Amino acid sequence: MKKVVYWTLGIFLALLLILVGIGTHQWFVEKPFTLRIFLDREVIKLALASPQMKTTLGLHNLGIDEHNAHLDDARQTTILEKLPDLTKIKAITQSYQELEGQDAITKQATLYLLDSLIELEPYKYHNYPLDTFGGLQSQYPDYMSKSHPISSETDIKHYLARLRDSKRYFEQIIDAVEMRANRGIVPPAIVIENVTEQMQKFVHTPLDDNILLTSLKQRMSQLSSVTPEQQLQFYEQAKALVAEVVYPAYYRLIDMYNQLLEKSKPGVGYWRLPDGENAYAALLRFFTTSDLTPDEVYQTGVDEVHRIQQRMIAILAAQGIDTKDGIAAAYASFLDNPALYYPDSQSGRTELINSMQQAIDELAVALPELFTLTDIPALKIERSPVLSEKTDTLARYSANHVYVNLSNLKALPKHTLPILAYHEGIPGHHYESFASSQVAGIPIMFAEGVFGAYMEGWAMYAEQLPQQIGLVDSPEHELATLHYDLSRAARMVIDTGIHTRRWSRQEAINYLVSQAAQSEEEAIVEVDRAIVVPGSGPMYKIGLMKIQALRAKMQHKLGDQFSLKAFHQSLLGHGSLPLSLLEEVVEQDMHQ
Repeated sequence: MKKVVYWTLGIFLALLLILVGIGTHQWFVEKPFTLRIFLDREVIKLALASPQMKTTLGLHNLGIDEHNAHLDDARQTTILEKLPDLTKIKAITQSYQELEGQDAITKQATLYLLDSLIELEPYKYHNYPLDTFGGLQSQYPDYMSKSHPISSETDIKHYLARLRDSKRYFEQIIDAVEMRANRGIVPPAIVIENVTEQMQKFVHTPLDDNILLTSLKQRMSQLSSVTPEQQLQFYEQAKALVAEVVYPAYYRLIDMYNQLLEKSKPGVGYWRLPDGENAYAALLRFFTTSDLTPDEVYQTGVDEVHRIQQRMIAILAAQGIDTKDGIAAAYASFLDNPALYYPDSQSGRTELINSMQQAIDELAVALPELFTLTDIPALKIERSPVLSEKTDTLARYSANHVYVNLSNLKALPKHTLPILAYHEGIPGHHYESFASSQVAGIPIMFAEGVFGAYMEGWAMYAEQLPQQIGLVDSPEHELATLHYDLSRAARMVIDTGIHTRRWSRQEAINYLVSQAAQSEEEAIVEVDRAIVVPGSGPMYKIGLMKIQALRAKMQHKLGDQFSLKAFHQSLLGHGSLPLSLLEEVVEQDMHQ
């Protein structure tokens, strides 16, 4: 399980509320007063066991900063390895009896999550600690440049300490990778080659241009409490540590991966690993929170790809575009129009950001048509930090902001921008995140969103709401919505194709290019992600389809009594839920 939720300072504040509100006794007793306190305590314990997480939580702002000098224990590389005794956690959860309302829902969701994680325990080493999508080799410089604070001389000294600690950290990672190799869990050759290339670029970067040093230098320059002379001394120390500690650690990683290449079996899917098909099925159930088999997911994806293609072709043909050569050629012809793109200039980038902000602001005014909760925090669209644009996603949501990667404006045609804004912002992730935070009594993990199919399903559903209420209505907008939908449906096909049907990497790339109208560059990124994060790709579309089916079901049952606002309130009014439980809860709410 590669994707790990990074909680904010709110976790530590929750800890303070627990301790202040009911006393420290509840921190140590086996079974606290309430299920919520118990679950929050376990999540907080897990977070506080990580020096890097404690930094992310901002404990240094409270005067607690000794952990800032240390990196995590890398002998356990994934969250599955770090989890406590889940059987014990399940038994204690089950011991909370006679719960009602939200507490009862929380218990059901918790037991579902625990059962899913317990099912994954035999496969906790079925992963690749080093890969090109969030692998530990890229997490380290990313974390140091973005998450480690540089606000004082002490912070700088801790930064230097973490540079020194990289030797121990990466030695442990090497041990973890070799342990997996001894179990027959070796990455596909393409993963090894991609990671090796990435690490070679890192170590071949001139020292003064390395992000570990450029980030430190830039952030130190903003400190008035550290003199220029001191900054230069610290910089020289850091430079020596990168050259003498960090780079040698990466060279050892490169040597290990070069040797591992000889042990890599043909193919790219999980079928090539010991008990790999069962591991994949468990991961698919975990991410989708459904009991769909890989074959069912594959066929549903194929059917949806065909359905969406037909609608897109009809729209393109109505625009006078030749569709005889299929969806890929027709959509490429549509995109071959300079008017669809902002100028590749600073003013063009400003216009792009402003257009996305305008889409959000217009939708915010229409919120009363869709929701009962309309007073939400303002959302701001901003450019992704230039320092990290090369490795950033196209757009992402974080703390009342949507960050947009403006390194390549050709990847952001004008007609797609509102869809990105709706998905990441309002009424997508930003709205859902705030709505969950307003639910009384739910534990931290369900407020933050632990079930990906729910979160991403809602965000896809949110993309389509503005068109449904007439806020936007053009063939171009519908094409953008459909193309995003097509890409998510195609993920269902390639994910199962790679991991159970033994598709090659090139077969999957060809499918996305020819059937999902993606560029080869986009397809390569999608396929390489599917190879190393198995089971996660289908959760977007499966989540969307569940919400759409629930809405149709409630409309059919309730007829004129159906309320879209009430439906949305039910969907968002209980925090993140597995899809089967979501259906049960929505049906109960709507009938009331």
